[in-house]
Amino acid sequence: MISSESKEGVREGEIDLGSLTESAIRTVLTNSYRLGYDKIKINFRDKRALRVISNVVDNQLIGFEIIKKGGDHCIIENIFPQ
Repeated sequence: MISSESKEGVREGEIDLGSLTESAIRTVLTNSYRLGYDKIKINFRDKRALRVISNVVDNQLIGFEIIKKGGDHCIIENIFPQ
């Protein structure tokens, strides 16, 4: 599920990951990136997803960083907003 909320020109979204496969996580994150979201909260059930998320952010989402980590979620944000 992907939802969005816009505040002051910053496009924010939230993703609930239902799959732990790397290809599924990579696809969802890169599609959100391409749609122009500046800040994305990612909810997951298994902490192993955080390793995959971190790998995708570091290697494929230029300008994005993980800015917050929680037990069942993390937040990634564009550190160079337009």
